Amino acid sequence: MKSTPIVRRIARVAVQIEQAEPDELSFLHSMLCQVGMPRKEVAERFFERTSGRVMMRLEAGILFQGGKFVHQGVPYGSKPRLTLIHLSSEAVKTKSPIVEVGTPSGNFSFSLGLIPAAATRAATRCFKSRWRTWPPAD
Repeated sequence: MKSTPIVRRIARVAVQIEQAEPDELSFLHSMLCQVGMPRKEVAERFFERTSGRVMMRLEAGILFQGGKFVHQGVPYGSKPRLTLIHLSSEAVKTKSPIVEVGTPSGNFSFSLGLIPAAATRAATRCFKSRWRTWPPAD
């Protein structure tokens, strides 16, 4: 591989990461490491991924809002993936399949660093709209 400034920077950061002690450990099931969640918005109402003998299907759900059923999208992007890692880690640490999260605009979002403490209303609205895809997802 040709040594470019980007390659050298990646190598330097990789060494720093390898030598640093983690602040805390995070956990993600090996199946989710293999197949993962979508990185980009999905046009369909479902997302499927296969890797060897591992398969995952994530389906968009429906919420009841304002007296009617509202179709939601499939969770995608870095924030839902980070949230999944956090939820998996909490389940492992507490040895319980039930993880208390509170509200998306409450301490949960702030403790994950997904919404900065000084977030604008627009940033909070954006996170809440993405968060709505989580509860009804199967």
